[in-house]
Amino acid sequence: MIQLKKNIPVAFFVFAGLSYGLAQNLVINPNMDAKCIANTYGEIIKTETWTNANGGTVDLFDRTKNKNCHKANAIPQNYMGYQAAYAGEQNYAGIIAYYDDGSNNITDSTNNAMLGLKDGYKKYTEYVEGELAQPLVAGQVYEVSFKISLANNSGRAVSCLGALLSSTKINETSNTFLNQSPQFITQRVISDTLNWVIVYGAYIATGGEKFITIGCFKNADFEVDKVVSPMQNDSRKAYYYIEDIAVAPYVSKPYFDALLYGVDFIELMNLQFASAGSAIAPEFYAELDGVANWMVSHPEMSFFIAGYTDKMGTDAVNDPLSVSRAKAVKNYLISKGVKESNVITEGFGSKDPIDYKLKSSKNRRVEIYLYAVNKM
Repeated sequence: MIQLKKNIPVAFFVFAGLSYGLAQNLVINPNMDAKCIANTYGEIIKTETWTNANGGTVDLFDRTKNKNCHKANAIPQNYMGYQAAYAGEQNYAGIIAYYDDGSNNITDSTNNAMLGLKDGYKKYTEYVEGELAQPLVAGQVYEVSFKISLANNSGRAVSCLGALLSSTKINETSNTFLNQSPQFITQRVISDTLNWVIVYGAYIATGGEKFITIGCFKNADFEVDKVVSPMQNDSRKAYYYIEDIAVAPYVSKPYFDALLYGVDFIELMNLQFASAGSAIAPEFYAELDGVANWMVSHPEMSFFIAGYTDKMGTDAVNDPLSVSRAKAVKNYLISKGVKESNVITEGFGSKDPIDYKLKSSKNRRVEIYLYAVNKM
């Protein structure tokens, strides 16, 4: 059933494997160029333009082959795993978004108490912060994006990764989660260690924003997944590589224009399809009926339906199949009284998987985005 999440100001769109380049990037030193970095933590300061926002130790990974630079901080192979730079000519940062130094649930807490153990701190996190070449202009629309990948040696993966745009520099002295509310946040756990996941959204500036801060903004919807394999040492970290942070004037894109002006929330439906099929199984009618009833009772709202496939097959097959799935859901909703003019659809093929198996019913899905159009 649809629920509004009023505490989330704007939702980010999460793409995997797409090419999104922004012109006129206002971020200073987006490549994170730096002098030769040492074999130590917190080398982001060597860029002289990037820093940590809360007293943590943001790492910097270097693409150069200078033998004097320590390989622990190299690209693509480094102490946290293997990841090539997205564009090949960029350095990237590394942050601990979450460190699991204690129990994750009530059962663990109870067991720890029985053993006389205390729960851990579980508040350590890091944020990479950069500066814009000029303040944002009030009322203008800007594109905001960054690329992120979970490091191989992570033991955890988390949601609530996002971006905060601020007029003043964030300079907290603790190493805990920031209290500020970001303008952008991902609700999905990002656990892809193979690809760079592109996080993208649009922002109507209030005016004067001069700094961008990327990291985990823990809230009531925060989720943690344990991703460590049985044969892997558990680092207990949700460690993410981050690169290509960009803020630029918004360039119109078909299908996204209305959607990007003020997303309220993302609803991930429990609706899956048979392999290579777009027919809606009767077992999902009840859920769709509930969604349709909600839409009919809110004719002032508009909706974007996104279809997806698993990774079996080629893009030539998967892309149109994902469109068919989105349209099948749209047609069903219209048959239940939803206004056709309030619904747009798009297919994304096998992009942005939830499950990274080639064949997975979780990826054969449809997502419904609720949005409110802000007239410029």
